[in-house]
Amino acid sequence: MSIVNLDEVGIEPGQILADTVRQYRADCGIGQFKRGASVLLGNRLDMELVAAQKFYGRPFQKYPVPMEWLGGLFVDQDGVLSSILFKKESRANLLDLLTTLKVAKQSVLGSVVRATMSQRAGQGKDDKGNPIAVSYFAVEFEVLEKSAKYASAIQALRCTMDCHALIEFKESAPAAESKAQILAAVRATA
Repeated sequence: MSIVNLDEVGIEPGQILADTVRQYRADCGIGQFKRGASVLLGNRLDMELVAAQKFYGRPFQKYPVPMEWLGGLFVDQDGVLSSILFKKESRANLLDLLTTLKVAKQSVLGSVVRATMSQRAGQGKDDKGNPIAVSYFAVEFEVLEKSAKYASAIQALRCTMDCHALIEFKESAPAAESKAQILAAVRATA
């Protein structure tokens, strides 16, 4: 069991709020980042990466089949420990940035990475299976020249806990038909 400190207010400069992990989403349909399920943040997100983990699965019901994902744990610009999940082209773009940095013998740790939504055109199918033109967004990444605010706090965090274990993704509250189902869902996630 973990206790949440209710009388704590504010975060000291350079420190991380790590009571819980704030979830972000890259909504590739509308080209914006979201905090939680509904807070729109625009098409750019600056983050200081803490950990990344590949996995295969179906974390959200709207995707009919399991697929490859890349989960990222990062500190957002508010100093809050956060997570985000990337699929397909966005996943490949982040892995490419990490590979480029490794080849250049640079670490992403201690850097600010900017994620930006970029519009793409492609082919899809309508409900009858006919080909149609579609547009979507993919996330592109770059390392910014500005200095990281949370590098020392991230280093301390990585020394004290398994950060990869914090990368977890769940859908927003599932549709439930009764109070009993809601209580069961809450107990299952506790």
